[in-house]
Amino acid sequence: MTCLYRRVVNVPQMREVERVACERYGLTESLIIENVGVEGAWFIQQRLSELPPLPHRRRIKILALIGKGNNGADALSIARQLLIHGCGINSDYLTEVEKVEIDAWLLYEEEDSSPALKQQIALARAYGVNILQAPRNFGLPLSLSNGSAKLDVLLLLDGILGTGLKAPLTPYLQEVIVKI
Repeated sequence: MTCLYRRVVNVPQMREVERVACERYGLTESLIIENVGVEGAWFIQQRLSELPPLPHRRRIKILALIGKGNNGADALSIARQLLIHGCGINSDYLTEVEKVEIDAWLLYEEEDSSPALKQQIALARAYGVNILQAPRNFGLPLSLSNGSAKLDVLLLLDGILGTGLKAPLTPYLQEVIVKI
């Protein structure tokens, strides 16, 4: 069995890890985000492969909730990598599934996004991730009726907040977090 342990660090430690990665090893912000996408998608694929079969679902959805900063860029990179690799979900797991959809809901206006997030939005669109503005009256599509097909959210990627949070949460973000 593959070890799925990943070290968890606090905010100052994460900033130090990123600083060292850039200064000592020459990694760019874009490359760090790409690595997060590849490793995050791999981790998710490993976890999904351990689940029992999911019967009686014709369509499933992976939903990424995207804030305006680099945490949103990380989640979007993971979503894109999952799409590129067919979500890494083996056919034994999804016994009757015909389609896996990946959506990303932007919780801010796109023009308010960080430069790294704008780059990830462009990449995700190019690869076919559905980029949508999140509804202002927030409701998660945890189980949606879509014609005769049942559409379930199998995985929710949280890219809402990261280490750069400086202000109190807006009422809208408070509502989103409570509903998650």
